[in-house]
Amino acid sequence: MSIFYFLSYLITTLGSILSFLILFYLILKFTLRVITFPGSFWYWRRTLEKNYSKIISYQLTLRTKELYTFLQNQISSNNSVNYCNLTVIVDTIQKTIDNMKILKKDYEILECQEKLSSVLGNLMEYLANVKVKYDEQKVSLLDWCREIPCSLENLEFEQETLVLPTGIYKELEVLLGKEVKIFGSLDYMRVDLMSKIKCEQIWLDVDSSTKLDCVWVAGSDSATAVILCSPNGGFYEFSYYQTEWLEFYLELGFSVFLWNYRGYGRSQGKATLDKLKKDGEVIVNYIRTQKLSKILGVHGESLGGCIATYLSRECVLDFLIADRTFASLPTVSFYNFGKIAYWIYRLGRGDQSECITDYLAAKCFKVILSDPHDNMINDLSSLKAGIALKLISPETNLIQIGYLNPNIRKKIEHVLTYSALSSCVESMLRLSQFLNCLTGGEKSFNDSEYYRNIRDNNYQALNLETDNLQEEDIILCIEKLFACLSKIDAGGQLMMDILESSHPELCFIIWLMVLDIWGSSLKSSEEKLNSHIKSITTIRNCLQEIQTIQEEYEKSENLIIQQVFKDFNTIFNILIEILGFMEDRCGLSSDLDISEDRNNCEYSNAGTLIPLSCGHSGTLNPAEKYMFSKCLLEFLGQECNK
Repeated sequence: MSIFYFLSYLITTLGSILSFLILFYLILKFTLRVITFPGSFWYWRRTLEKNYSKIISYQLTLRTKELYTFLQNQISSNNSVNYCNLTVIVDTIQKTIDNMKILKKDYEILECQEKLSSVLGNLMEYLANVKVKYDEQKVSLLDWCREIPCSLENLEFEQETLVLPTGIYKELEVLLGKEVKIFGSLDYMRVDLMSKIKCEQIWLDVDSSTKLDCVWVAGSDSATAVILCSPNGGFYEFSYYQTEWLEFYLELGFSVFLWNYRGYGRSQGKATLDKLKKDGEVIVNYIRTQKLSKILGVHGESLGGCIATYLSRECVLDFLIADRTFASLPTVSFYNFGKIAYWIYRLGRGDQSECITDYLAAKCFKVILSDPHDNMINDLSSLKAGIALKLISPETNLIQIGYLNPNIRKKIEHVLTYSALSSCVESMLRLSQFLNCLTGGEKSFNDSEYYRNIRDNNYQALNLETDNLQEEDIILCIEKLFACLSKIDAGGQLMMDILESSHPELCFIIWLMVLDIWGSSLKSSEEKLNSHIKSITTIRNCLQEIQTIQEEYEKSENLIIQQVFKDFNTIFNILIEILGFMEDRCGLSSDLDISEDRNNCEYSNAGTLIPLSCGHSGTLNPAEKYMFSKCLLEFLGQECNK
């Protein structure tokens, strides 16, 4: 505290307070910048380098140990049948040697890196001196590994040339223990990427003082290209290990443009979203003029989605993939971290850019990839939620309806009235709490709202287990209801997921909007079914199951059971209203056959929604990847037919 007394003595009390506030503001600005663009800071980069160096070192260690074990088996038993993928082993060793040579030629190389290259070279020389025979031919083990002219069963080793390279392996063990020094640099990762995939390195001038470090990966179909906009912690050097999208698009034949944002890796400048968007425009112009791609799209993941939506609108691209991205950064601060975080973000003048307007204004083929259980971007702050609200209620936004002016939600009468929607959420919450009481949760049965209602109305509180009803029957009954509700989804989010939200009413409002716009998620086996038709089918089946449950217990005189089934009836009636809305939307009546799709989409700007279940940075499962690739290829087929 003495420093503040000293400051107040020099510049007066008011001056020291102002100095403290200015310092606090600058620290706050710096903190927000670190959170928004961590990749532009040394510590984050070093953390990534360390993590991926361990992966590369582990792979090389595994391969060399596998080779050593194989050689041991040959010396001890001369048994060539022991399985060992020698081709992969030799290829891994050779690529590491080649990477070190390129690193020495084009960048700075450390002494330990040069030493590793020398030791691995000695191992390759050892393999060249080991002689093997097959079909009366004599070759080196190294040559045999590169060509594999016969199976291991037919291979015979010359024992006099087969001596364990113990000294080489001792040196390797020491060197590979220094994995961070050897492999932990962007330079090595860049060389490794370019050894795995044929790339063209490009320096792009985006303004008079800033150059971006970029890479062009040519695909088999030169007419189609995609720009990958990374998450806020992404570097293109790690794209082979960090993301699946490079390989995914190359497998489809697309050319891929990778780039490091300003301040990331070797790219110059200081990152802001506005500057990154302008950089993206320069990239689009470069691809169109220098690479002559006829079909050009953009794939933005997380923060990259904000850049991608802007480019798709401003540069009139052919397709847009918004991958697990947000509606705006302020919504992320509020729905992920609460009110204090939101006001800190506002106070620090964090970026206010939003993706919704750009997305809806983009006149191209659009796909949203979204996980309702994303642990980094709350579903209520996702681009999916923002688009749904904008299409249904364009006068409001996610911050207003969730925090600044929550009364707005009472005026939104979309599928349900606010009172009906609210009563449904309350019923679901009561049933969930009661089930928790019955199954040994924190609260006891006497603490349940059903018991309190009976007690407050001066009824005689009957024991739950009357009328030959057991507690297990009621548990099973409620679980059946919840199982039914868990079959109904809107854009991949289950109706039961509403209860997990800290804003259940708002979550239900958005859920209904998503159901209206995109319907239910389709599995690959249901691809011929329309997503809205699936919603109708599922709700109808759910209503039938709930009706069966009600009929089983409707004659019970137990007051608590009667309270439970009041909530059952509330939910049942709400589902009938939702069903009626969806049937009207699709031009169907309850007695019509729903195998025929007569749905006319009213939300053409919404694009296609593909729900995910892999989290914020996870890998798509085969079904999700199939649906996404099928969607893209259908679009390309339509473009080619124009």
